[in-house]
Amino acid sequence: ASSVDVTVNSNPNANAGADVTILSGESTLLTGSGGLSYIWNPPGDLSCTACSSPTATPSITTNYYLTVSDANGCTAVDSVLITLDFQTQDFFVPNAFSPNGDNHNDFFEIEGTGLNDFYVRVFNRWGELIFDSEDQSISWDGTQNGKALNTAVFAYSLTYTDSFGVNQVVSGNVTLIK
Repeated sequence: ASSVDVTVNSNPNANAGADVTILSGESTLLTGSGGLSYIWNPPGDLSCTACSSPTATPSITTNYYLTVSDANGCTAVDSVLITLDFQTQDFFVPNAFSPNGDNHNDFFEIEGTGLNDFYVRVFNRWGELIFDSEDQSISWDGTQNGKALNTAVFAYSLTYTDSFGVNQVVSGNVTLIK
């Protein structure tokens, strides 16, 4: 009887890295490990597909698959999920306020985040500028030149730059209630 020695090699240990969330339009570095050669799929939004650490710039949430090979030609697969956060501005513009000194809803203030290059203007019904500010932390107190105004409807215009660098304009009405 003859004998044959058989060597059983273990498969490589593919690791595509940790899942991550990025803002839409941003890139992230994928970090693959566990083999001698690497193939990433899908290839469309990657800086390279046959390297261990490509830069991914996905346009949608994408699951990237990494196939690693070792010196014996054995392969293993792992994946990493890149989730896109289509960040929008999260803000609130009130449609009424009551500047009566009760410490409740006394100011016309725009609350929220994501408003770069902030500029708000408030006009009376004749189009006269009553209030304006480039500082989101400065709110309108319902006065004009230090004098309290009566109940009325005012128009506002809010301009800002969104998280994608696009200028936006939001306008509407706010009611001052006494």
